[in-house]
Formats: sequence, C-alpha cells, structure tokens
Amino acid sequence: MLRIIMNVPAYVAVGLWFLFQLASGFLLSAPGTATGGVAYMAHIGGFLAGCVLTMVLGGRRRGAMA
Repeated sequence: MLRIIMNVPAYVAVGLWFLFQLASGFLLSAPGTATGGVAYMAHIGGFLAGCVLTMVLGGRRRGAMA
C-alpha cells in the first residue's frame, strides 16, 4: 500500500475523523452485529458535547476580548 504524508487543515482532519466514527458506529450498531458500536457512539457524543460546551462557555479567541 502506498502511503503519502501531507499537510491538511485541522478542520479537514477532524471532519474525516468524525465521519469515520459516525460510519463505524452506525455500521457496527446494525441488527445482527455482535459488537454494538457503543464506543464509536460515545466518541461522537463526546465530540458534540465538547462543541456545544465550547460555544456555551465562551469559546472566544484570545485576541477577541475587548
């Protein structure tokens, strides 16, 4: 397998990670699977909770305070 290392913006890396977690969680929680996909759903919930809490508790940039 050919692997290439390249720079990507953080939002792309986090977005791909989130989509991977989402797909894995739903595929493993389908009826007939033995594993359940609970850990993937926990990662999704923690990510979304972090996003919401950042907005609620003042996720301002350091230079934005006046």
